[in-house]
Amino acid sequence: QSSGAADVMLEGAVDELLADTSGASDLKARALQARVVQISITGAGSAVVNATDTLRVAITGAGDVTYFGNPKTVEKHITGAGSIRHKE
Repeated sequence: QSSGAADVMLEGAVDELLADTSGASDLKARALQARVVQISITGAGSAVVNATDTLRVAITGAGDVTYFGNPKTVEKHITGAGSIRHKE
C-alpha cells in the first residue's frame, strides 16, 4: 500500500501481488513476475506490472496501468479517465 507521491520499485518472482495505491504513487513492478496481480489505484497514480495468469485492476480517477505478460484472465473496473494498456 502506498499513498501520496510514493515511488515503489519491485523485482523478483511471487505467486501474488496485491497493491493499493492512492494519490500520485508510482508502482514499477515490470521486473516482478507474478502469477496473480490485483491492483487498485485511486487518483493519478500509475503502475507497471507483469502478470502470468490473472490480472485484476480497479482504477478510480486518472490512474493508468501498463501490464506485461499474457494473463489468461483480465478483469478491469475503471471509474473516471483511467486506462489499462498491454505491452509485449
